[in-house]
Amino acid sequence: MNLIRDCLYSEKESSCSTVITGYLDHFESCAFEDVGWGCGWRNIQMLGSHLLTHHWAKEVLFGGVGFVPDIPSLQQWLELAWTCGFDEHGAEFYQFKIHGCREWIGTTECAALFRSFGLRARIVDFSSAVRKLENGQATIDRWFQRKVPESGNAQNKMSVQLPGTNKIHLNVECDACGAYPIKGKRYKSKKKENYDLCSSCILQETKQQDYEELTSCRSASLKQEAVKDENVNHEHLIKWVWDYFIDHVSSPVSKACLDLFQGHIATSGSTPLYFQHQGHSRTIVGVQRRKKHAASNEEVFLLVLDPSNKTEELLQSLRSKRNWQKLIKRGVHTLKKRSYQVCYVEPGIAEGQELQELKILKSEHFYN
Repeated sequence: MNLIRDCLYSEKESSCSTVITGYLDHFESCAFEDVGWGCGWRNIQMLGSHLLTHHWAKEVLFGGVGFVPDIPSLQQWLELAWTCGFDEHGAEFYQFKIHGCREWIGTTECAALFRSFGLRARIVDFSSAVRKLENGQATIDRWFQRKVPESGNAQNKMSVQLPGTNKIHLNVECDACGAYPIKGKRYKSKKKENYDLCSSCILQETKQQDYEELTSCRSASLKQEAVKDENVNHEHLIKWVWDYFIDHVSSPVSKACLDLFQGHIATSGSTPLYFQHQGHSRTIVGVQRRKKHAASNEEVFLLVLDPSNKTEELLQSLRSKRNWQKLIKRGVHTLKKRSYQVCYVEPGIAEGQELQELKILKSEHFYN
């Protein structure tokens, strides 16, 4: 985070205000290990690395070992959380078995794992659709359990453009490598809803019979896909993230300076945010507001760490202060999905009745 802070100061942008979280490590998805399915686990590792800097969390987290476990160990911890009764609904989906499996996970698995250590992990759901009610409350949307592909840069580099294929499938993303739009042949899953592969990724698919090649670039389903995420508005999300980070800026003077748009950078005591949307997850480590002059519209940028970025490339970019913005900053215009979720951890350890209540996952909802 010190490197990110240095880069923010180097911008020499005096008309902005920025708030960032404290220390954490970046974890990347690795080829031949977890590329294509491991982004959720990597974000848990990032959040875990931050939590270990807090004495109240370090004593209980991961059995008090003092370091962030690897993915297989995290999978075992999650199975233990399920066995202890945390998020039984999610456990049933995975049939109480995830260790050794290449399973996509989301905010509920993140929350269940951390809650099993007594941490107050919370989920917030930002959506433009009304959710089904259970006992008078909106349910947690678990679309990430139906389809959470990894849009990793590492796999983008391995993509191959086959000769003689010049079709462009507008507004359709490859759900394995993240290539957007799909160029050439497109293969649509017969079993997974709204799941497509490009011509490169179909070659790596073990069950090719479960896919059909689409010969038309402009089918009815494509038209639906082209408009499904248009005109989304996530003002609630942006406002919530800003308020979340500034609420834990301890210095009143520092907090007041954020309203002046004079290049101030404040450090928040809030934990980073596990940031999930359908297709990928990342970690939000801060937010920046920019206003070029009094009459101009305000611009907002989320500061994120993406497990699909290589750690060494990220470090080189931050140290050289070159091209780091494209790896860290995400403008509001990039928030094109209809639903997003965040998971965060409140300070303190739950015990007794409070710990028992944490076994049932609920989320706070904001509808746009």
